[in-house]
Amino acid sequence: MKVLICTPLYPPDIEPCALYTQELARRLAETHEVTVLTYGLLPEPTERVQIIGVNKEYVLPVRLARYAQKLFTLSRGADAIIVENGPSVEFPVLLVALFFGMRSIFHESDVRAQTVRERNPVHTFVHTLVRERSSAHLFGKLPERPEIMPFEEPPTSLQAVYESEWTTHLAEVNGLLKTYA
Repeated sequence: MKVLICTPLYPPDIEPCALYTQELARRLAETHEVTVLTYGLLPEPTERVQIIGVNKEYVLPVRLARYAQKLFTLSRGADAIIVENGPSVEFPVLLVALFFGMRSIFHESDVRAQTVRERNPVHTFVHTLVRERSSAHLFGKLPERPEIMPFEEPPTSLQAVYESEWTTHLAEVNGLLKTYA
């Protein structure tokens, strides 16, 4: 299955949303063909994942238009689309969904984006429309990777919890992806 992940952030950005998206892409790439559409010119390579970046340095309307254009092109070849919340992604997703009938799985995890949205009625309006047009929703706390420190015992119990959370989360994501098949 060809999966497109739309995200505002991807490593080398260090926000939790970026790290989550990279891990999701890496794990989905074990069984699917994965493409990530993000902002930035030098996204960190991830094995078996195609990453397409849109320059963050363009003025906002140009940046959003270029993201929407790439999203439209990539969505035509995708079997399933996963959208990370955030105004810079939600607006292009809404445009493509309204004009071209794109279906998506909407993942709400970025706490910072939620905080921005709560203060801005336009972002709230766009977010609500994207949620309503989405085929499915994913919620929940992002699995937090345990920190491994040099010269200390590896946190094996925390690592086991992390892997268990990812196994459960991937089962949920794959279940939603099957609705596209």
